[in-house]
Amino acid sequence: MTTPQNKMTKKTVVILVILFSLGPLFLLWQWYSKKVNGKIAFTAPPAAESPTATKPAFHPDEIRKFRWRSGAVEFTFTRNARSAAWEPIVPPAFIHRRLLALRELHTTPGTLAGGNRWGVEVEIEDFSKTSWRGVWTPGAFLWTDGPTAGQGTDFSKRPELESLFQAGILAFTSRKLKWCPARITSIKNKNGEIKRRDGNWLAGKPVPGLGDLIETWMGRNCTFDVAEFIDPKFQKQSTVTNRLAISFETGRAVELLQHEDGSWLMSGHDSSWGPTAFFSPELTEQVSVLTNILQNSK
Repeated sequence: MTTPQNKMTKKTVVILVILFSLGPLFLLWQWYSKKVNGKIAFTAPPAAESPTATKPAFHPDEIRKFRWRSGAVEFTFTRNARSAAWEPIVPPAFIHRRLLALRELHTTPGTLAGGNRWGVEVEIEDFSKTSWRGVWTPGAFLWTDGPTAGQGTDFSKRPELESLFQAGILAFTSRKLKWCPARITSIKNKNGEIKRRDGNWLAGKPVPGLGDLIETWMGRNCTFDVAEFIDPKFQKQSTVTNRLAISFETGRAVELLQHEDGSWLMSGHDSSWGPTAFFSPELTEQVSVLTNILQNSK
């Protein structure tokens, strides 16, 4: 009778070890999966309507440390000289664009008005060891520590800057998106559908030259530049203004939805993220070109 009890004891210990190991991960996942609830209240109207009327809080070249935290994901970049590269290595523009925006975000007095889970937390430090800390929640940013503490910005006044924060955990992701697994078999939008059959492109009837236009368009746009990705949990719900469905020889179908704020949502492509949201002026322009091709094929 002693041996089975010992075996059971060992099994119990193993189970307890596994549970204690997974426990912190489960709690971390629970914390990360909770929705952002931080709130910022502005106590006065903006000091000036013109973004150039407020003196920049710092110069991007003077910053030596840049920390960006979204949920449970954190990035910290440092450099030891103004002309040095950021470490770990990252395209300098990814940080520089955010520093250019951050130095302007102190136009309005504000306070933290509740909640403690923020979309993005930022910390920067310059070469003189002066530091700034701030938080973003959809619609607003507030500096909480440093020379500009208690000052922030309502993004309804500066909507063009909010996409930098909507990127969340994807802020430092490669800006190239490749999405074509094979040759196209059909394209559909609000104006109708065209299909490729037996090597010919049909828009109800064969259209001479249409195949060359479509193949050229896809050759140029199967990989395109993304201005900013959008963390899925931060994409705003808005009216869909454009819809494009593209099918491929492999059987895969990709859908592109454009929202009224100019952002895109791509689903059906091969991505570990699932549906991918982003801003891409390049894609917006090229979809307009494709729409004209489809309209002229009728």
